[in-house]
Amino acid sequence: MMRISSHHLIILGFTVSTLAVLAFFVEPFDPDIYCCDHLYYRGQAEFWSGLGAANMGDISQANRFWGVIENKETYYQLANGLTAQPPYVFRPLVPLLAGFLGHIVGINASFYIITLISLFSLSYLSGLAVLKLSKSLWLSLSVAVGVILLPDISGGYLYNYMLVDVASFALVALVLYLVITRHWISAGVVSAVAAPLTKETLVTLALTVAIAAFLSGVRSRWLWVLPVIPILIQGVLRLSLTIPSPPPFNELYIPGDQIRPAVTLMLSFVAVSFLFYGLFSQKVRLTLIAFTPLFLLLVVITSSSAADSPRIWLTVWPVVAVLGAVGLQGFLQDSPTRFLWIPIPAMALAWLYFGLNFHANNQIIYFFLSYGLILFPPILIGLQYLWNQNKSVESSRHAALAADEKSE
Repeated sequence: MMRISSHHLIILGFTVSTLAVLAFFVEPFDPDIYCCDHLYYRGQAEFWSGLGAANMGDISQANRFWGVIENKETYYQLANGLTAQPPYVFRPLVPLLAGFLGHIVGINASFYIITLISLFSLSYLSGLAVLKLSKSLWLSLSVAVGVILLPDISGGYLYNYMLVDVASFALVALVLYLVITRHWISAGVVSAVAAPLTKETLVTLALTVAIAAFLSGVRSRWLWVLPVIPILIQGVLRLSLTIPSPPPFNELYIPGDQIRPAVTLMLSFVAVSFLFYGLFSQKVRLTLIAFTPLFLLLVVITSSSAADSPRIWLTVWPVVAVLGAVGLQGFLQDSPTRFLWIPIPAMALAWLYFGLNFHANNQIIYFFLSYGLILFPPILIGLQYLWNQNKSVESSRHAALAADEKSE
């Protein structure tokens, strides 16, 4: 019988408690009133599962969706309806799961359940990954709680719970954990099959697994077959699905400002910029190198003004949170670099100020979540350091007393 460690249970308890509090305070949106992406995901789920016809005519005329269509603000095509609109139709896994659950709990509730499970997985797996790398319960708890306290995660996806994004974040967290624990076959299956069926932003995740295995000393040819599978899956989807009015490529990819990817990256992690300092630690260097293909793909995607939303960068949030926190711990334990922690609070506060101005509509929520996120990890790591120092002093004192007694 498999034994679950007490540390795992503590992380589990913190994860469930944090998620329960967030779910209590964040009121979900009304999917019938608001626009836009979720209408396609729900339409696909209803149509594919036989729950409804998913007609555009069912969308309220008061919905901003019609204004977006009329003003041609995006690549939506009326001819594609709600069930054949790229790129949403190429992301079938979550709508299929929601449709299946929809027969039991209703379509809206099914999406909400999937979002809760995804947030739980994101939090719990991130905590376990940190525990494996750092052996620190303090740091594991800070990351497990912190990954879902990020304002765009907690406020964004518990509010609009009908998107596939948060499921893609959970898959990245799962692959990261499997890579860290060296479960290569499981990591390969998840990254090569589940990931590309969830969102095309994850097509390079299988390449990440292959690189991570290679850097860990695994020499197996099948690992290098993995990166081809997601491309084949997305290719089959695009060739087999009938799209009445495919949007031209120049509407899906519009070259934007060359610095835009860097700007959107900074906007995404405005409250936790200090974590990027930890990514430079030698302690996490090889794992970070393995995830480079995922970062590079997001640079390409966000270089298009049609897909430059900061939330796209949240795809790598589990990587930044886990490796950044563990890297910071490595710097903290390394005496010559310990002084480099001095500018972190000032840098975090500067980013907080920038973030408050950027998120002017939700200043109060952003203020408290950001401060909690900024202060929680450093305080816990600092407490752990003082605890370890105290234990070291106690051990030295006991050793000295034992030596004195022996000499007498």
